Amino acid sequence: MLLSVVIPTYNRAHLISKAIKSVLVQKYSNWELIIADDASTDNISIVLGQFIDQRIKYFRTNTNGGNAIARNLGIKHASGDYVLFLDSDDQFHPDFLQEMNYLIKKSFHPDFLWCNVNRVSVSGKITPLTFKSGWKPQDANDAYTYFLKGIYFGTDFGFTVKRTVFDKVGMFDEQLRVSVDTDFILRLAQYNCTFSYTNKILIDTYDHTGLRVRNNIKQKAFSYRIIYAKHKSTIENSHSLKYIWLHKLMWLHYAANEKEIARCYLNKLFKYKYFKSVLIGLLYELFPCKVAVLIHKKTSKIFMMA
Repeated sequence: MLLSVVIPTYNRAHLISKAIKSVLVQKYSNWELIIADDASTDNISIVLGQFIDQRIKYFRTNTNGGNAIARNLGIKHASGDYVLFLDSDDQFHPDFLQEMNYLIKKSFHPDFLWCNVNRVSVSGKITPLTFKSGWKPQDANDAYTYFLKGIYFGTDFGFTVKRTVFDKVGMFDEQLRVSVDTDFILRLAQYNCTFSYTNKILIDTYDHTGLRVRNNIKQKAFSYRIIYAKHKSTIENSHSLKYIWLHKLMWLHYAANEKEIARCYLNKLFKYKYFKSVLIGLLYELFPCKVAVLIHKKTSKIFMMA
C-alpha cells in the first residue's frame, strides 16, 4: 500500500532537513514524500538538492497563500492510498509508517487515523501528549461532539487520511490561515467517517522561536469565528459546547486587541450566566492587553489548552 507523506512548508529551509530525514529512515518503504512549498523565499532548493531519492517530489505555489493551500497542493499530487501530514519542523519516529500501515489493515481501512506525540520544548524537555483518560474512538457515542469539545486536536498528531475521503468532504478551507486542521477534522466527524487511533507515541513535535502561523492571534480569532459559524446550530444546542466556544472566541479577540468583537461574545456569556468567563473578560477590560494576557495565562487552564 502506497502512503503519501505531505510536508507543507514556508521559509523552513533551516528546519525541514530533519523532517525529511525522518521519512527517509522509515522501516516501511512503500511511500512517496511530497514537499508542498507555499512560495518560500529562502534557500529551500539548495537544502532539497541534498536529498537524492526518486520518492521525493517537490511542488511550489506561485504566491504565498497559507498552509491550507500548501496542504491542498500536496493532496492534489498525492497518488497513495492514504495521505499523511508531517509539519516541516517535526519528525516521525522510524516505525511511524509501519505502525500506521498495520493499524489501517487491522481497522479495516478506516477513513482517518492518528497517534500520540511528544512535544519537545525549546530547552529539549519532552512532554507526552495523549488523549484524555484512555479515550478510544470506537467507544465514542458522538465523535462530532467530542471533537467540538476537544478543539486542540490537529494534523500534527500523525493525521492519516484515506485519499478518497477528500473527494467526499472537500479539501482544507483556503480562506483560513490558522486552525485549518480543526476545521477539516470537524467536517470529517460530521460525515460520520470511520476512524482509528493508536496510543503509541510515534512523532516528535517541536516548539521553537521561529515563525509559526498558529501564533498569529488575529488570524486564529478570525479562523475560529468562521469555524463557529459553520457549526453554530450544534454548538448553541449544547450548554457545554456553547460555553467552550463563546469563551474561546471572547478571549481570542481580546488577546488580538479586538475589543469590539470580543465584547459581543462577553455579552452573550453574561446573558447565559457564564460568570467565570465574564470575569476573564473584565480582566481584559481593566488591564492593557499584554498584561491581561500574562495574567490569563497564569490563571486559566482553558487558555493554556487552546
